[in-house]
Amino acid sequence: MALETQPKVCLGVAVDHRIRRLFKPVLNDLTERSEHTSRIEARGRSLKRSREEIQVTTQLAGPAVKGGIAIALQQPRHNHPFEKGLDAVIENCETLNALCDIFTKVSCETLDIRTDITVVDLLPYVSEDVAKIGNAKLRESFRASVQVICDKEPDVLLCAGRVWLPKVGKFDNRKGDAWKFESVGLGKTFGSTRKLPVTARVRHGERGFVSIRRVNGFHPSHAMNYHAHASVLRQLQILIGAETCGMLRGDWEDKEWMDGLRRSCQNLSRPLPASPPKYLPYYKELYSEALLDLQNYANPLISDPRLAKRSPGALYETLLSSSLSGICNDTTLILHQMSRLQHRGWPDSVTRKNEAILKEAATDTLQFTENLLRAVKQGNDTRLAKIIRRGAKSILQRVTVRSGKLSEYELDLSGAGDAFLELAMNIETLLSDLLLGKEEALSALGQEEVLSSMMGKMNLAPQL
Repeated sequence: MALETQPKVCLGVAVDHRIRRLFKPVLNDLTERSEHTSRIEARGRSLKRSREEIQVTTQLAGPAVKGGIAIALQQPRHNHPFEKGLDAVIENCETLNALCDIFTKVSCETLDIRTDITVVDLLPYVSEDVAKIGNAKLRESFRASVQVICDKEPDVLLCAGRVWLPKVGKFDNRKGDAWKFESVGLGKTFGSTRKLPVTARVRHGERGFVSIRRVNGFHPSHAMNYHAHASVLRQLQILIGAETCGMLRGDWEDKEWMDGLRRSCQNLSRPLPASPPKYLPYYKELYSEALLDLQNYANPLISDPRLAKRSPGALYETLLSSSLSGICNDTTLILHQMSRLQHRGWPDSVTRKNEAILKEAATDTLQFTENLLRAVKQGNDTRLAKIIRRGAKSILQRVTVRSGKLSEYELDLSGAGDAFLELAMNIETLLSDLLLGKEEALSALGQEEVLSSMMGKMNLAPQL
């Protein structure tokens, strides 16, 4: 699939142009039967779970063939709408919905978690607080998930969950071999040290050892709930999906810039909040900071006349280091969180305070766009300046004036979020074009050097 036709948005953010290059189809022609779905179905019956829960859990664990991709999560949520079927469960769950979006996009729509990818929990059917579960049940549950994964024998296992047990001793064996299928930490990679090999070997009954290649991930809830405003975590989730598919195809190659993304996520996620933020003032503060950052980073880029004369490579590095599209993505997520809270409503006790916050957000947006448009008018006439001008005008259209004695402004939070997302997409497209120009220039330079070397070795003396 050509880059220009690949999806530009995933998980609600404009995908990093370097990650979009990794989106490729995956060949899906598995035929060898596997008993792992029968095993997880039997596990559900032994726990006396409902018919609907067993059916959906078994569907998620499918298809009933060996190989392919499997994803290990943690525990099921206690209130999935199993009675409404698989699609409703996925739609109602941020984690499953995120995985669905990721693998559909990174595989160019050749994979679907409903039919092509095995999704299992390390503690299948067990939604209780781990601290309240007896040791015998824990051991049996971990053993069940290990048997399911070993029966499946996936070509690649995405380790996207980790169960934190209480009162862990030095010789604690409650997890058995399940620890080999757990995430080793956000931003880390298998194969980076001898203690973290890519391939895990697990004894599987009388069949001997099963070897499973692993990709280290992290639970999607970190990106979708606990840090819902931080686009960098969503970019890493998408990258991990692309890595999983690349491992399956056999064409995965780690790049230096990927380590930078992983480090950024590690720094951001420490420490993890006890619960996702739920208050409008929290997001309003983030929004004001994001607008200030955008203005501070954008102004030099659109006012410096030298930028118009720079090579694609130099301009690419300058724009990339500004993180302009990342800030736009963050702003998009912040505004959508604010919109979600607005539609959900709040107690009467905070109504006046929250309404004042929304008015302040509208005023901040108005000032931000006016300042940006003023800077563009006085600045250079580059493609970036045109993108920012168009984006600022689109954002400004989401601010309306309420009629009354005093001018009061109102901000369409969702519409403004969409406008910032469009701006982020256009910046990523520009970055992609600049990177291509940089690579073409380097390629041409390399060809010139090769040609020059060949000419230098040629004997131009006439033959007698």
